[in-house]
Amino acid sequence: MRRWLPFFAALILLLCAAPSLYDDTASASGNNVPVDLDAQIDVWAAGLSKQPGFKMLPEAERRISALGPGTRGWLVTFHGVQGTFAYMIVHAIETGGYRLTEYGAGDGRPFSPAVLQRGLANLEAPLDGAKKPFRTERLYVNSMLAAWRVSVPGQDPPAVYVDAYNGEELPVTDEEWQAAALEAEKAAARTTPADPAGRTAQKAVVQALRTSPFNPYEHMPWLTKKPLDVNSRSGEKLLLGKLEKRAQLRLTAEKFNGEWLSVLPVTGLHIWDNGDSYVAVDEHGTRYAPFRDILLYTRIYD
Repeated sequence: MRRWLPFFAALILLLCAAPSLYDDTASASGNNVPVDLDAQIDVWAAGLSKQPGFKMLPEAERRISALGPGTRGWLVTFHGVQGTFAYMIVHAIETGGYRLTEYGAGDGRPFSPAVLQRGLANLEAPLDGAKKPFRTERLYVNSMLAAWRVSVPGQDPPAVYVDAYNGEELPVTDEEWQAAALEAEKAAARTTPADPAGRTAQKAVVQALRTSPFNPYEHMPWLTKKPLDVNSRSGEKLLLGKLEKRAQLRLTAEKFNGEWLSVLPVTGLHIWDNGDSYVAVDEHGTRYAPFRDILLYTRIYD
């Protein structure tokens, strides 16, 4: 226990003295948030408000914080009397407008200070923050690759990576993270739709389906079966049909040359009026990832 005391002392100092390093409680004002971003968030909030978990979005207090330098992205959190209950991640489109990158309800939001605190406490090799303060940096590549980079000057290795959704330490170096991010960005660039205006026009969920969460490790079909062919033109219909039959689908995302495997239960689907669809996964709450990310970075097993 004694070896942990310097670490926890440093952690408490960080929480009290430097919340801006990772806290999302700051108001949007004064943070270089575009003036039209709030109006776009209003549209999406209204479009989600008929869905379970999102009904209070239009009236809720919202807080907007930048994802990080150069990302042109923002984390939007929605707050009620019992705390944060929903979130959105939004990115600016180069040709104008905004893209709803992902969203969710419950406790599973990315970059939660509580998740970071738990993750730091569970590091395999605790940071020596007693002599030198450590700092955190948000890194968001896509809905399947997001983390904090936590560093202490002079420490070897210079940084550790903590998953932004569950707080688990990732087995990755700076070079390996940069390589994974570059690979993901290249894959996304090859498939980026040519009609960004259509994304900004999305106003409401027109079809929604939810199933119950389950333990994805009760069965491990990714070890014995081939993934579902959701990359075909009828992939979305196939997924919808499986969910309508209450099939227990598992999503796997392999990262860092096979060093890390995420397995999550698929628990629903949202289809918006402009044709964009988002797949629900359960991880300490429900988060909705773009179907495009599912195609690019994951596999789904029945």
